[in-house]
Amino acid sequence: MNPANQVLKYANSYQLESKNKFCPEKVERILHEVVAESVTVDTRYDAVESPKMALKLSADLRERVKDLQFDRYKLVCVIQISEKAGQGLLTLSQALWDENRDSYALFTFENYHLTISAAVYALYCE
Repeated sequence: MNPANQVLKYANSYQLESKNKFCPEKVERILHEVVAESVTVDTRYDAVESPKMALKLSADLRERVKDLQFDRYKLVCVIQISEKAGQGLLTLSQALWDENRDSYALFTFENYHLTISAAVYALYCE
């Protein structure tokens, strides 16, 4: 058989647990660092710049968390930036969840002008 046409076969590892399990404490530190690098107590909400800031924060966050090399996890990074204009804010999330393997990390930054909520959801994939 020609090596170029050869089909590779992989044996099942039967590994059910991650070798490097998701650690919310490490990720929460990263969330705090990434947000602190981008905003100050004087940062104001801007309807044009805030979506760009959210994209940048999300990309930076995703790369920093990927560097921790949590194997067998899909990562979902969510950044929400909202203006404080005298109103209340309630954010909910809902998903199918394996409470033994899936996890998350949250961080919220708040000043007089805006609120930034950052979340990383780690979903275990076998």
